[in-house]
Amino acid sequence: MTLRNPSFDLGTHRATLIGQPFGEIDVPLHWIAWWDSTLSRPEMKVIARTSPYLDPPRICHGTHAVQWFSFYRTHHAGLLQQVSTRPGNVLSLTARAHGWFSQFDDPRLSQYSGTDGLPVTIQDGEPGMELMVGIDPSGGLDPWSEDVVWSIQFWYSGYKSISLTVPASGSQATLYLASKTLHPFKHCDAYFDDVELVVEAGTGDPIPGPDPDGYPARAMVVD
Repeated sequence: MTLRNPSFDLGTHRATLIGQPFGEIDVPLHWIAWWDSTLSRPEMKVIARTSPYLDPPRICHGTHAVQWFSFYRTHHAGLLQQVSTRPGNVLSLTARAHGWFSQFDDPRLSQYSGTDGLPVTIQDGEPGMELMVGIDPSGGLDPWSEDVVWSIQFWYSGYKSISLTVPASGSQATLYLASKTLHPFKHCDAYFDDVELVVEAGTGDPIPGPDPDGYPARAMVVD
């Protein structure tokens, strides 16, 4: 019932959901990479607390985080891990995440080109890159299954939490981390760190996780 390698510090491997390794995919040990093959296959890697990931900081806590990204291409991709559980257990999943989703090259800002050609900064809570945690309480390995319950946020200014609480329904549950991009911007980078799973006895319906940092979403128009 233990989440393995939640801080991505235990090394890497090239595990993918389709069972085929790729040179540009090197993910945290005990996690498996997946992506929507109708979009792009992003590059995925574990990053360390060294340059160029210090300014802006791409590691939330500890020594490592995980990054995946596509370049001028949209993606819907992420990682998964199965955990053992019991029917009736309540699973609370939290991850820290943020995205760099930009047509411009300032790594501290997510931006798109306005009608006058000048950069417009994308604020937290505005659509563009969905950052998600998900749980399949039945333990399936299909990220597109209707059994997967998702919690979605839009974080660009730095690491913030995404949380979800779901009752388990079998002997296994599958945990998902994911991002999905709205436009094929130059920089479509997702960063995840500090994944936490809390398991408690009890039953109930899926409950979205607490959102103390939440912002109302606003439409983003891109020429």
